[in-house]
Amino acid sequence: MRNRLGGCLPMACESNSVCLPMACESNSVCSGNAQCSCIVQDQSGHQEQTCPSPSSIPLVCNHEVEAENHHFLNVSGAGYFSNNYTKADRVSTLSECWSLCLANCSCSALFFNKRSSTCFFVDRMYGGLTRDPNFDGFLKLQNAELFVRKKPKDRTVLLGVSIAASVVLLSALGLVVLMIWKHRLDKVERALALALQGSAQKYTYKELEVATGNFASSLGKGGFGTVYEGTLADGRKVAVKRLENRNQSDRGFLAEMASLGRISHHNVVQLYGFCSEKNQLMLVYEYVVNGSLDKWLFEDRCLDWQSRRDIALGVAQGLAYLHEESRQLIIHLDIKPENVLLDDKFRPKLSDFGMAKLLKTRDVSQTVTDVRGTPGYLAPEWLLHSVATKKCDVYSYGMVLLELIGGRRNLSKLGGHGGEDCREAPMDEGEQALWWYFPAWVVARVSKREFLKVVDTRIRDSVDEDEVKSMLQVALWCIQDNPSQRPPMDTVVQMLEGRKEILEPPLFFRFALSSAGVLRFSSTNHLGGSVSVAMVAHQPSGPR
Repeated sequence: MRNRLGGCLPMACESNSVCLPMACESNSVCSGNAQCSCIVQDQSGHQEQTCPSPSSIPLVCNHEVEAENHHFLNVSGAGYFSNNYTKADRVSTLSECWSLCLANCSCSALFFNKRSSTCFFVDRMYGGLTRDPNFDGFLKLQNAELFVRKKPKDRTVLLGVSIAASVVLLSALGLVVLMIWKHRLDKVERALALALQGSAQKYTYKELEVATGNFASSLGKGGFGTVYEGTLADGRKVAVKRLENRNQSDRGFLAEMASLGRISHHNVVQLYGFCSEKNQLMLVYEYVVNGSLDKWLFEDRCLDWQSRRDIALGVAQGLAYLHEESRQLIIHLDIKPENVLLDDKFRPKLSDFGMAKLLKTRDVSQTVTDVRGTPGYLAPEWLLHSVATKKCDVYSYGMVLLELIGGRRNLSKLGGHGGEDCREAPMDEGEQALWWYFPAWVVARVSKREFLKVVDTRIRDSVDEDEVKSMLQVALWCIQDNPSQRPPMDTVVQMLEGRKEILEPPLFFRFALSSAGVLRFSSTNHLGGSVSVAMVAHQPSGPR
């Protein structure tokens, strides 16, 4: 069974039962040794790329008869990644845990620790389960019998009445849909025009169809749609994002995307205009000739050290602008190499703001019900508690900075690309166990003051060790587990520019994006002086 990313994430289900939260897709269990198995098997016998849902009936909440409407599917020996990073909700018997979850409309699953007799309630689940003998998982399902309709006594009469009613209903529905569709298009256009306030141009569908050669040349998929290369009538090259899911075009999404029309910064991609016509919503951006950063880090191309330093600084400046300086303050929430574009002089430009959140004040936390993003770049508080702050972008930036230095993905297979020639081979068994998760491997190197060994081997001979040390320290500050320990982006800019002293970062990481099987670090000193790091294989022992 493959996950939604085309397979189990690299080394995500390797030995020691290390399973990242989104290593396997929903409705599946990560069992270790790169195995993702479906909770419910497909009865047709066909090999599917996605796991079938345990129930085709949607979960319906009714506070008055909650326990009667729902039941549990038992997944024995399965836990959830957050069980190891959150306190238990209750110390109780399994039956009491059942009753509490059934009585709580927001509880979608519970996990019972058989060792400690504690239960964990989960409101929203991301990714699959993790094989853990200490836990039993219980997924809440809707009782199917409540949805069964009684059979009519006179089928013929009912069939005739149903057909006649359907014809009338479909005709009326068609008229209503047409009116809603037209009203929605008008609403979308008005919202865009109001938000952009003349700062971006409105294009017709025909203009963009001609500009892109009938959408012939795809530059790739971004958030919410496909991006096409085009040339406007005035000769400007553009990238046209054509939205594919109109359900995303609500007021919030429009506000987020339209805010780019009023942003002007050399490290943020420029929005030229939009199109709202023929049930199509498209956004027109400047064309950035050298494409995305990932192609220059993880494929055959290679960036020199100075280019990497300049890109790191440019991305930091762009984020600092979004967080502190722009008229409409923004959290990006999806910083990764794919969303950093490089122009003809390899200056970075932040792109793909489809998940961005607008800030009403400079210091704000937002609880967001639909956590999305890219595994390996999500801040722990964003993934575990749905809390979105500017420090989430700082965490993601730190991960990108590590990738800039090392020329490899933060989640990687041994011997995979960013390549056999780009990385130092592990020296011993302990380091080999960390190899799949680059940040943990970096901490081990930094603790031994082996800064140069982290650098992409293709450019290692041309780097300055002090510069490498400084960039590594900045990256490790940015990925601290505790958001309050991460520096704001304007401070990151000052550190990269040498205008602010960089202290030794704490080297105690739980790396909350991994499960209890990952090797853990403990340090004897957090700030300054020598740092002693012990690598201890942690075994699950109940909630902490």
